[in-house]
Amino acid sequence: MCTIDGQWAQVVGIEWSDENTLVAGIGYDDVQPISYSVVVSFVPAPGELEFIFYIAADSEIESEVRQYWCGKETPFIQGPNRKSVLEAVANAARALVLRCNPKKFFMITYGADLPQRALVKSELLCNVFTLCGYRVSDTFEYHGKICWTLERDGD
Repeated sequence: MCTIDGQWAQVVGIEWSDENTLVAGIGYDDVQPISYSVVVSFVPAPGELEFIFYIAADSEIESEVRQYWCGKETPFIQGPNRKSVLEAVANAARALVLRCNPKKFFMITYGADLPQRALVKSELLCNVFTLCGYRVSDTFEYHGKICWTLERDGD
């Protein structure tokens, strides 16, 4: 059974793997055994900076880390745990943007042609970034994916 720890933000649950990446432990499956984390990062893209996030599953048996980029890939996160994971993503994103403080960055949906309910995560993150002093300067569709450009207010 996978348990999601709502107290993810304690110091032991956060690790800065490099200057632009935050890893926050969110749960553990003691049957498999697998540790689950939220990973948020700013990664270089040609001439720009991209914000990304995913769930990482670190298997102690197989010595591998699997990345889950889409909610459809995570049926093992159910019910109220989905809300807890989304809150962890939002808190990690807030910590990342406040630490890195980029002038401008973008984020793009992983999947194309998503239904409105699938955009809730991205809209929540746009709100988080807005509360951190950013504004959405552009939103557009590219091959069915939605892209948001965010810039620091006053820059």
